[in-house]
Amino acid sequence: MFIPSYEDQCQMKSERSGIFFSKIGEPEHPYMLIKLPQVVLKSVYAGCSLAIAFSALNVRNQTYLACGLIIWDDIASPMITYQLIRSENEFNSIREGISKKLLPIHFFDELVRPIVSATSRFNSSEFYSYMNNIYDFIDVENDDDLYEEYKMQVEARMAGRDADCIICKLEVQFGEPNEIFIPLVGRFSIDDKDEGGCLEDSVFHLVEAFYAIGNSVKSPQLDTENRRELTDILAWDEYHTCFIESKCLSILDRPIIDKDKRIKNITKHLDKALNQLEGAVKKYRRNEMILNEKLEIINIPHKRENGIIDCIVLISEMYPFLDWESIGKELLTRSKNAGAFFHVFDLSELQQLIGVSKTTTVWNANLFKRWEKIKETENAFVRSKIVFIDETSENL
Repeated sequence: MFIPSYEDQCQMKSERSGIFFSKIGEPEHPYMLIKLPQVVLKSVYAGCSLAIAFSALNVRNQTYLACGLIIWDDIASPMITYQLIRSENEFNSIREGISKKLLPIHFFDELVRPIVSATSRFNSSEFYSYMNNIYDFIDVENDDDLYEEYKMQVEARMAGRDADCIICKLEVQFGEPNEIFIPLVGRFSIDDKDEGGCLEDSVFHLVEAFYAIGNSVKSPQLDTENRRELTDILAWDEYHTCFIESKCLSILDRPIIDKDKRIKNITKHLDKALNQLEGAVKKYRRNEMILNEKLEIINIPHKRENGIIDCIVLISEMYPFLDWESIGKELLTRSKNAGAFFHVFDLSELQQLIGVSKTTTVWNANLFKRWEKIKETENAFVRSKIVFIDETSENL
């Protein structure tokens, strides 16, 4: 199992997804790190095509180098990642890495967990001419103007048009996937056929570590004859309760899913989860007895009838081609009907939101600010539009 340096881990945590080059050892050996959402990583592991792209971007009288990945988990609408090369050291690591005939690659998920390692061969001599150019470097976050230029160049090259871009498919040979043990959750492996259970375990891993000990439960049950599950995950603090339903696309048996099929499946999962959450809130408000996995009574330290509740649907990915305006309106309707705040996340956003919140008090405030953004825009796709607050902030 490969564990990257602290600096590499910090860099990966700052990006939702992407490709990173680094070196290790004496003498130094280059390697590549790839961070992807679990659902996309499963597609890559199951066999969908993967490519690396470099593009020289001429913006504002400067020439920058950007790189990224193209993942054909959907032939018509592949996932494209992007990041700007910000320093000469980073550039030199890339240049040395692609000069190797066989380069180690280490794959990580949204939680920066080492999922699987591989090797890859580079077959494009075009890369070398790119690496001999002179570029400008700026140590800033990725720029929207640069991203749009990069995306335009990549899409032009993919369509067979002239573009200042090089795309090279990676011939990846995977090793055995890592089996990760997560305390209080269990074992996780990318090739586990219980894909829904793996996503739920990953969510609980984040939530259980964030809330106070004993203030989160996986698969809480109602005290009924058939022990019916209330929700996938229940968490609470002194003033607030959070319900989470996770819904996962099955990928390992069909790594390539076309856009229409993906939209249909995600929408179906989303509707089911919203119904489950609305029903769970109503049962919770009626003060029905709730049990943990040991069949012990769960005591919530505030009045259920009028307490603050957030309901989160955790889906495999925030797929951009969904009708997010209709979903936003549906979340507002459900919020009004149930007297709770409804959201849609993926694992990457949940990890980021918990990471910046630090405490459950700030987490609750951030969830409310997020819901206000949904209400303001009538659009559920609010990632990257959220302004997070910390404990010292008075307003946005």
